[in-house]
Amino acid sequence: MMSMGSKVLRGALLLGAAGLSAAGASLAQTAQIAGELGRVVVPMDHQSGFLLVEVTIDGKGPFLFQLDTFVSIDACVDQEFALAMGFVKTGTTWNSGGDTTRPRDLVRIDALGLGAAKFTHVRAMVDQYDWVDPSGRKLHGLLGFQLFRELLLTIDYPGSQLVLEHGVLDADDPQALPMFLTAGSPDVFLELDGKSLLFGIDTGMLMPMLLRLSDAEGMGLSSELLPAGRALSVYSSHELFRAKLKGGFELAGHGVQAPLAYFRKGRFKRLLGKGVLQPYVLTFDQKSKRLRVALPASLEKPPGEH
Repeated sequence: MMSMGSKVLRGALLLGAAGLSAAGASLAQTAQIAGELGRVVVPMDHQSGFLLVEVTIDGKGPFLFQLDTFVSIDACVDQEFALAMGFVKTGTTWNSGGDTTRPRDLVRIDALGLGAAKFTHVRAMVDQYDWVDPSGRKLHGLLGFQLFRELLLTIDYPGSQLVLEHGVLDADDPQALPMFLTAGSPDVFLELDGKSLLFGIDTGMLMPMLLRLSDAEGMGLSSELLPAGRALSVYSSHELFRAKLKGGFELAGHGVQAPLAYFRKGRFKRLLGKGVLQPYVLTFDQKSKRLRVALPASLEKPPGEH
């Protein structure tokens, strides 16, 4: 039996781990980019499948963090790390594993550095994690999607880099599609087997896509639905099944052919993970609520309008 999923924990891979509420996000959080070009490029290590970057916190570090678009809060930090850094508690929030929701402390990070970009008054959730990456390096926390709400965030999988800049995406760009922030993390509608379904973009999930088991009824599958082990969410475990889809779908004009899909019971947000996303350069524009999906050769210039 194997564990399939997203967030990195010792001995297990979590599925859609955070489910964090972004309600009450600090409006005082600001993002500053150094340099004349107003554009920051940050190396990204994703050999393990997870997006790992180095950050500084209050002038200390570097510390290893995972970037996870399905975390709908600025950041998450391990409890031991939060105590060692002396972060100030500012309140509580709710952390959901999909089936169970629990209260967790919030702390303030005064200054978080990511390359030449600096974020101030960062809102972070504290929990007991014991994060490690597959090579055994200690992870001190997660960078969530809301951290980048003032910027264009480009995740360049082929180039192994993040790009941060100010600007907006071109509304007429044929490779851009509407993005929804219903729970603070990015969602898109996809036409799958004749149905329009909402999917969360989860860069922390290794599986290509996760669907509800009920979706398999009447869906075109090119292989039998087979048991695929168990996936761990934050506070629970779920039995997984897998099958290859007979057809495919379009993602901002790019054809995705017959992806391997995983299924589990329950009513949860369907997800797209690394197995679908890794060929592309993804640019998220939270202000205009658009997502650009490009192949490396088609990305001829920075995606922002300046």
